[in-house]
Amino acid sequence: MKKFLMPLLVLVIAAVISAAFYFVSIEIHKDWRTTTGTITNIEITKRNSRGIGGGGWTIHYYWTYTVDDVEYSGYDNFHYYRGESSNKSIGDQKEIWYNPDNHSKSSFYKPGPDLYPYVPFIFAIPIMLAAYHIQTKKENKRLRWGGEFQ
Repeated sequence: MKKFLMPLLVLVIAAVISAAFYFVSIEIHKDWRTTTGTITNIEITKRNSRGIGGGGWTIHYYWTYTVDDVEYSGYDNFHYYRGESSNKSIGDQKEIWYNPDNHSKSSFYKPGPDLYPYVPFIFAIPIMLAAYHIQTKKENKRLRWGGEFQ
């Protein structure tokens, strides 16, 4: 039973850090506002089929928007796979999200935590497995040398 405590502790710590990332991101973006933007350009590029996420297309959106009579521009890209396509065209009006504290920061979609809350688990899983392995080796060593029966 003891060999599960350290991996479980690592998992709990990763979950706490993950929750912190989530709530910090929500807090950072909570005041972002919307305005109407105009799509000024769309670029579609085919991605290489090798590597992570292989294949598909990357769609780059460029837009302009106005806040307090000042025009700003933004850019974002998204990955699409077979069967998906962009339903936006140049000249389309689109709700754009922008940072009220820095109007030049904008987003094509409502900003949120994205994948950042999952980052701790990328590190936690190998650490958890290593901790489990180390604990198992210690238990096996104790059993071999009679440590449990003394």
